[in-house]
Amino acid sequence: MLPIQSDIQILQGADWQPVLQWLSEDPVHKLITGVEIGLPTILTVPAHGFTVNARMPVWITNVQGPRALNTDGYTDAEPRWATVIDADTLAVDFDSGSLQAYQRGGVLTTRPAVDLTGWSGKQEIRPDINSDVVLNSLTTENGGITLGADGTITRHITAAQSTAMGPLQGVYILELTDPSGVVTRFAQGTACVAQDFPEVTS
Repeated sequence: MLPIQSDIQILQGADWQPVLQWLSEDPVHKLITGVEIGLPTILTVPAHGFTVNARMPVWITNVQGPRALNTDGYTDAEPRWATVIDADTLAVDFDSGSLQAYQRGGVLTTRPAVDLTGWSGKQEIRPDINSDVVLNSLTTENGGITLGADGTITRHITAAQSTAMGPLQGVYILELTDPSGVVTRFAQGTACVAQDFPEVTS
């Protein structure tokens, strides 16, 4: 996979703890057999196979009423977000209460999360791409990165660390290593530590 191009901004003196999620490149398609109008919109997707209580991006196509529920395909369109209720049901963050009743059809598409159990991660911030100077290093070993079975990648720079880094402009690379030792560059971009207001509290 190509690394995600994502610039990061950190407020000096504050905690920074964003969460990324790694989703499979291979989509999974399931048939929709029912839609309950409302907020959230409830979809019946028999034997979908998703984990109960999981929250996941979904794309919806070919619903014949309410058509507004459909996304614009599933390749480049923004997804809707759904919570898995049970083995046959998902709740979608979409208000269909004023729309026409469900008629027929529909396909739900998602990209399953990559299970990162047993993986390790490393993120380094440097002044520039050719520099040997490491301004900040986060790893799974030092507790700066936490990886989840649901594909989540949580990075944490503490308030003390961001204070010590001072205002700076640099670059970062985030790499993930699987249990067999294969390294994937997951994300990269510029890194900015900025002062919003001077520290006046202790």
